Amino acid sequence: MMETDPLIQKRPRHTNVADIDTASLNSSGYENSSSFVSSAVSGSQESLASVVSEMENISDDLGVLQAKVFIEDALKYRSIHHKVDEKTLKLYRVYYSQPVQWFLYFIIFTIHILAFFEFPSSITTTWTSDLRNPGRRVEVMCGLMQTVDLICILCLLADVMIKCYLIGAKRMLRSKWIIAYIFIISISLIDWFITIGSSCNETIRYRRILRPFFLLQNSTLMKKTVNCLRRTVPEVASVLLMLAIHLYFFTLLGMLLFPKPVMSKNDVISANITNLSLDTYTANQNTFQKNQEGSKHFNTLGDSFMSLLVLLTTANNPDVTMPAYSVNRFYALFFIVFLIIGLYCLMNMLTAIIFTQFKGIFTNSMQSSLFRKRVGIRAAFEVLRKRSRVFRNKSSLNTFSQGVSVEVLKHVIKDCKLDSMAKKVLISELGSHLGSMLSAAQFQEVFILLERDYKTTQVIKNSSYPIWLPAAG
Repeated sequence: MMETDPLIQKRPRHTNVADIDTASLNSSGYENSSSFVSSAVSGSQESLASVVSEMENISDDLGVLQAKVFIEDALKYRSIHHKVDEKTLKLYRVYYSQPVQWFLYFIIFTIHILAFFEFPSSITTTWTSDLRNPGRRVEVMCGLMQTVDLICILCLLADVMIKCYLIGAKRMLRSKWIIAYIFIISISLIDWFITIGSSCNETIRYRRILRPFFLLQNSTLMKKTVNCLRRTVPEVASVLLMLAIHLYFFTLLGMLLFPKPVMSKNDVISANITNLSLDTYTANQNTFQKNQEGSKHFNTLGDSFMSLLVLLTTANNPDVTMPAYSVNRFYALFFIVFLIIGLYCLMNMLTAIIFTQFKGIFTNSMQSSLFRKRVGIRAAFEVLRKRSRVFRNKSSLNTFSQGVSVEVLKHVIKDCKLDSMAKKVLISELGSHLGSMLSAAQFQEVFILLERDYKTTQVIKNSSYPIWLPAAG
């Protein structure tokens, strides 16, 4: 018997269509399609399971806590340069909570209001400012006000210690406000011990003079104003020098025009008027009135300078000019030229320079605040994306994304310490992205739209225009 070729044996026979087994067709022909459908279903279930598992483990995650703090910093224009470990972030959120901040404001208010009750008290029993009947001043026993003062100083000391712990020693040494804060508190404590040691009989209490710094240090707007003044002074130094030269020149000129009197009023009255002619008497009177200007406003170099300095503010304009004007009207030219150059030229130039410098510095400050906001939002996006990546790597899920889940961001926003209206606007904006992943640009866009929608809502809420009118700009 001939042996069959093995290749021929493996070759399938040609059969009719009726002879094809449908069971084998279902098991072989549709095997790929059924596996594709099952893989798609399992993929969607896997993606849904990833979101569910991610939401279940989101509450105790360090990345989510960091994102919450970064978003709060961004929307409140705070710097994100602080410690980001879990213990520090929890303390950070407690420190910047509304009750703690209101308590700090109360401490600052209390330490400033002490000046009304400390010796010498400005409160009298008659509650009047009449100097003829001032009444008896309120006197508080030694030790009571000092106890309240010590409590306030210790609370402020705790405040600066918490700030130093939150930002770290390296940034604390680079912060001039923090260093000044520590210095002022140290001086206040030393002065308090001196007060107790002298039984409240010290001559000067330096901590009273330093107390306004606490109000200054805890106000962002006032710190920006101080920085503007510090940066503006070098720019206006040239104009201030010109103003000083202008005052000095007219001071010397005024002392030459209005010299000291050579005779007093009693000398003029006691003179033998009967032996003088009318013209001579009139000339003597004019000389006296002219010299009265010199004796009253241009007696010395210091008096002349102060008279013209006050005149530059137009505070004593009639008083300093009328004695000379009553002698000769042409003397008014001296004061007119002085005011034209000083008041309408140099002072306006000084005002313009200060305004320009303040405007530029405040514009840079606003840009820095906006930059801090963008940095905070991007930092929140990065920690959420990194957290999502680490979660997927640790799990058995094979999905990978370059964005942040909308549900995770909604959960983060709900737990942030933000205004209720801002939360409402953000969550309603995220409603249009349900089930999707937010990229970095979309993540930023959500918070940029918050400014527009929140401001529009506030304008509509506080205006009398119909709500259906389109918003401007």
